Amino acid sequence: MIKNNLLGQILISALVLFLLISSIQMFGWGLGIDKVEIDQENLVSLPTIPKGMQIGEDSSAGDSKQMLVKIGARPMFSVDRLPFVEEELTDAEKGEGEPPPVINELKAQLTGVVITPEASYAMILDSLTNQRDIYKVGMPLDGEQGGWTLNSIESRKVVFVSDENKTEELDLQVFSGSMKAGKSGKNRATPKNANRNSATRKDKKKNADDIRKKIAERRAQMRAEAAKKNK
Repeated sequence: MIKNNLLGQILISALVLFLLISSIQMFGWGLGIDKVEIDQENLVSLPTIPKGMQIGEDSSAGDSKQMLVKIGARPMFSVDRLPFVEEELTDAEKGEGEPPPVINELKAQLTGVVITPEASYAMILDSLTNQRDIYKVGMPLDGEQGGWTLNSIESRKVVFVSDENKTEELDLQVFSGSMKAGKSGKNRATPKNANRNSATRKDKKKNADDIRKKIAERRAQMRAEAAKKNK
C-alpha cells in the first residue's frame, strides 16, 4: 500500500534524509566552525541594539524608573498625556450676562422672642408663605426672602440686614386690645345673667313655700281627724 501512496513515499524519503544528515553530524560534520567570543577589552566596538520605539527626547537618555514615574503622574485618557489644567475665569467673565439679584422689601412679622444666657431666638412669620420658623442671629430667611439676614435680637424687636446693606426692624406685636374687648364684653353680659339668676332664685323660693304650706295644711287635717276619733 505504501508503494501506491504518494504521501507515504514522501514521508519515508524525508525520514531517510534526516537520518542520513544526523549520522553525518555524528561523525564530525560541522565541528570546524569557531565559537564567537566577546572581546572584553574592546566592548565599544560591539554593535548596538536598535531601539524599537522612540518615546521622547528627554526619556531616551533618562533612567527607566524616572520615566515610569513621569508616565504614572500623567493622566491615562488624554491625547497628549499631560495633566489637565482648568482655566481660571476672571471676575468679569464670571458675572457676565447675570443681572444683579433684586431684593424686595421685608415682608415678615415678629411673633415671639426667647432670650437665654446661651443664645437668643426669634419666631418670625413669613407673610408670603404664612409659615412660622425660629431663627438665630446670622441665619437668613427661607424662600424668596433669603436676601435678608437676622442681625440682632432684642426683647421687643429684631433687626434684619439685606445683602445690599439695608436694615429693617420688626417690632414684637402684643394683642392687648382684643383681651380688653373680651373683658368688656363679659362685663356687659353680667347684668342680664344677674337678672336671670335672681328670677330663678325667686321661683325656687316660691315653690319651697308652697310645699311647706301644703305640708302644714296636711298635718292640721290629720290632727283634726285624730281628735274626732278620740272623742
